[in-house]
Amino acid sequence: MRAWFRVATLVVTLFLIEGAQSLERLGDVFSGYMAFETKGFDRLEKKIEKQETGHKPSIALQYVQQAHHAYDLGVMCNISKALGEKTSDLPDAADVVVHLRLGDVLKDDPVRDPWNSKAKLAYVKNRTYYEEALKNIPPAAKVEKVVLVFAFHLRDRDHQPSLNYIEHVEDFFTSRGYTVMKRTNGTVDSDFIYMSHAQFYIFGGGGYSCMTGLVVKCLGGHTAGELGGIFRTWESKCRHHSSNLTGYFLT
Repeated sequence: MRAWFRVATLVVTLFLIEGAQSLERLGDVFSGYMAFETKGFDRLEKKIEKQETGHKPSIALQYVQQAHHAYDLGVMCNISKALGEKTSDLPDAADVVVHLRLGDVLKDDPVRDPWNSKAKLAYVKNRTYYEEALKNIPPAAKVEKVVLVFAFHLRDRDHQPSLNYIEHVEDFFTSRGYTVMKRTNGTVDSDFIYMSHAQFYIFGGGGYSCMTGLVVKCLGGHTAGELGGIFRTWESKCRHHSSNLTGYFLT
């Protein structure tokens, strides 16, 4: 493991994706799943344009306008980098971002206690997953604080399972000496820009988290808790389908 430099802040991002709203399905746009649903990227572009009439273009719309196919990591990195230069809402140089996929997948999962489960769950990660991930991020002695970042994107659901899980995560880091804070109410786009500029990033579950981690790597950041098969598959597809990765890091 490489020697870690002094870390100012450890940031844990809890991003609660709840529902199948197209504007919240950035990972599905990137992987081409939504284009499959709409029978092509041209139709998907028109659909998103119609939904966003009168609003600032989303990252999803920018991606389909520039890429016109799935897994173009070069395009997504360019978008992230350009938008990151226009905002101060970014992690500090040595922050660590941890993405957790909660919301609907937590509520609908048949495992009633995913935090203490021994099974390897596709979306919601258990205690063991984060114990392993901690081996590849700076220790608490070199970290100022942990910031829990979460957002409820559909407000008419029962959020109690997610709130219970957040409490487990907070207790987990507190018990290991980290100071914990919370950051709330980010959007899909703002959270993606924030997370993709992390110096240290721990994957959650699902395509959105996998895509974010790939962008983190491209921008020179470090990742932990790789998603196994899905990550290797997406990384391979990105190498094959990306129009231009010149100047980016992908190791």
